Amino acid sequence: MSGLTRTWAGGGLRDPGGNGAHYLPALSGSTYVDNGYATFTGIALPLINTLLGDGKHAVLTIGGITPASASVFLDSMATPAGRDAYKKSIGDRVDQIAALSNSNGWEKKIHFQFGNEITNVNSTGFYGAVCLWVTRNAPTPVANCDLATQFIPAYVEYYLAPGVAYLEEKSQTLFGRPDALNAMLGSIVNLSNRESFLDSLLK
Repeated sequence: MSGLTRTWAGGGLRDPGGNGAHYLPALSGSTYVDNGYATFTGIALPLINTLLGDGKHAVLTIGGITPASASVFLDSMATPAGRDAYKKSIGDRVDQIAALSNSNGWEKKIHFQFGNEITNVNSTGFYGAVCLWVTRNAPTPVANCDLATQFIPAYVEYYLAPGVAYLEEKSQTLFGRPDALNAMLGSIVNLSNRESFLDSLLK
């Protein structure tokens, strides 16, 4: 492992602006609004601009699954309006970063992450929030659902796959190729014991 370099892991900041700058969907009438956008533009963007000016990196959580917003986000992704709102939230953030005064070469320094500690069995964390949604119709919803048959399908279908597709579409528009922007999986706790999970996730 000593030969690997992880430029995204050092010399920068993870989630500038905190969770409040994430896409936090809320239903307003028949449309979904981005309750995290004002925090993103008002707090996160200036921090990102400073980091870029200093040649540093940033990791941004790109989606809207937090313990507080998971059910709204996942419910929304079953609707065209929700998927459109998720796509717009990604596009708006990318456009704002690209317009920064220190944006030269930003696509190599900004990394978009889909979730955090996605295998951490914790009812107040990402994994538990998704599991509680997956099992919401069970007599007793659980925060520790089956990784392969319950967590992965929800994580991929409603969050990772569409999010990466929207990011690739934006990359194509801005850079003429779909892979100019950096997408990252949510971090995996105890990776050495999670090889089968990672294999299932990446199939």
